[in-house]
Amino acid sequence: MPQNDQQRWDLQAQNRRQHEQRRAMQKREEEMRQQQQAEVMRKAAERKMQMEEEQRRLAERQRMEQDACTSIRSVCQKLRYVQEESFQQVQQELYEVMQRELNNCGHQMARIREECDQAAEQARQRLQEAAEVKAFQEKKKAEMLEAHKAACAKAEELVAEFTAKVEAAEQAAKALAEKAEPFTSDESGMGDQSSEDKILEEAAKIDEAKEEATARTSESQEYLTQHKATMTVQDLPGQPPAEVKQVLSKVMDRLLETTKKKDAVMLKIHLVKSKALKRSKAKQVMEERKAKFSKYAKDGVLDKKQVVAYSKKEFGFALTEVAAGKIFKALQVTKGVTTADFQRLRVQIGILREQKKDQSRKRVFHHGDRIGWPFPHDMV
Repeated sequence: MPQNDQQRWDLQAQNRRQHEQRRAMQKREEEMRQQQQAEVMRKAAERKMQMEEEQRRLAERQRMEQDACTSIRSVCQKLRYVQEESFQQVQQELYEVMQRELNNCGHQMARIREECDQAAEQARQRLQEAAEVKAFQEKKKAEMLEAHKAACAKAEELVAEFTAKVEAAEQAAKALAEKAEPFTSDESGMGDQSSEDKILEEAAKIDEAKEEATARTSESQEYLTQHKATMTVQDLPGQPPAEVKQVLSKVMDRLLETTKKKDAVMLKIHLVKSKALKRSKAKQVMEERKAKFSKYAKDGVLDKKQVVAYSKKEFGFALTEVAAGKIFKALQVTKGVTTADFQRLRVQIGILREQKKDQSRKRVFHHGDRIGWPFPHDMV
């Protein structure tokens, strides 16, 4: 029995040793595994750090390249739009920045160099073209200025001639007004006692002045129409307005004012002449009537017999004593017709003549009667 216990104890002890050995082995394996895992993690961390450092260096290099490219391109941009007076300065600035930054451009170095060469060439071409355009514009401006001077000189010559013609028109219009003053003034009394011949004689004295004023004014207007385009000088940009332009405007105003004055005087002459002729005509008619009245009136009045004789000889109309009495009654006269009623007498005779004609027409066409028909009945 004790022997069996001893064996059991030995077996248990052996089992414990084996178990401890296995645990020790597992522990060593776990430690080795942890060490290996730690080594892997350390190496991974180192690789990560290396990659991050590499990325940082790459980003820094790219930033430096980008900064270098940006610095050079900014100067290139200035060179593209540079003016002629700043070209050398900007070109020197580009040279310096390329010396300083071109090596930092990395793989973009060739491209940046090409861009700089293109920018410089484009700037030179643009400035050359601008210089050619500027030279052309200056030449054109000089030609325009010369042409403007020539146009001003020609305009001044024509305006001087035009001014002389307008002055002649002004003098002619003034002479016309002075010549017409006695004829057109209210104190002249033209037409009150003047005959038609006298009025025409006085008006004829003004005709020469009228023709002269009209001719001078028309000549000035025709000259203006013919040469206005040449006398009107257009303003040149950048140059003050030509003095001849203002002179022409003033002379044209003078011509317009002269024409108005001349037309006003001529209109007044026409009105005075027409009015005077009407008065003269009326006076002549009244004198003729007075002469006829005196021809038939013996004692300053026309009695009935004299009225009958007047009607017969002057109008070919035979008045009866009864008709003459009716006329006297209508005129409200008893002894005879005076000069004041002579025109009314003529009207009364005219009324009787028309009444006689109406009666004749009524007899011809009364009830279809063909008495006095201008052709025989068998022709109807």
